[in-house]
Amino acid sequence: MLQRFFNAVTGDLAVIAHTTFVCLSAFCIISCTKINNAISSATPIMAIDETVLLESLQEHLRERARNSVPKPQPLIGVAVWQLYNHCSNGFLQSFFKNVNARGELSNDCLLNFVVQIDSNGAILLKHVLSQKYICFNRRKRITTRDDPHDHKCRFYEHITKNGYTQLESAWFPGIYLGFNRKGRFQDPTKYFEKRKCFFYTKMEKFITDSEFRRCVEPISSDNDSSPPRSTEIAHLPHSESQRMLYELSRDSLLQRIQA
Repeated sequence: MLQRFFNAVTGDLAVIAHTTFVCLSAFCIISCTKINNAISSATPIMAIDETVLLESLQEHLRERARNSVPKPQPLIGVAVWQLYNHCSNGFLQSFFKNVNARGELSNDCLLNFVVQIDSNGAILLKHVLSQKYICFNRRKRITTRDDPHDHKCRFYEHITKNGYTQLESAWFPGIYLGFNRKGRFQDPTKYFEKRKCFFYTKMEKFITDSEFRRCVEPISSDNDSSPPRSTEIAHLPHSESQRMLYELSRDSLLQRIQA
């Protein structure tokens, strides 16, 4: 009796196990089929989205390229001063250690000075062509030096109510840099007698790096010992038109001061 009961239970369990296995297999097949169908239907949708995104990005880049404006390249160069003396009616210039105020616009490399400012507000005038500094010597006469640390090479700039520039020595306060009618150095003790000889019209201009090198580089021609000339202003006269040009510059400076 027990044997028959055991056989019946064992047979029932086998039937249940077989049925369960069949059901699980069918469920797995149905689930895998649904997943495959979902993936197959999603693939073209994803491909369409990527294509639209790529086209939109390309159109944005094309629109940006059409509307973009190229940025101007900054000029490379240096700002320089040119000092026109109202007693000699010429420009401050230096050549072969000789400093005078007989310079003309046709020799602009002789007239250009790079201005350096120290921590006390004093300025140094460095000649572009000779690379030397305008200085006073111990006898209070003008000279040129290579050493920018010499205190006798420093000046304070003063602008008068009429717009003229004066250069007072930072080494010896009360003495000014001036030139007489012939363009030679003017004795500083004559300051109150010949005030006009200590007045300058300052012209600030920007020269490009190529212009700067043209003035600094040594002259290549052995037969031509004259300094390089500016092709743009070589034909300007030295008389009244030059004087009027610098009077206009002074008037412009006065307008900026009054503003």
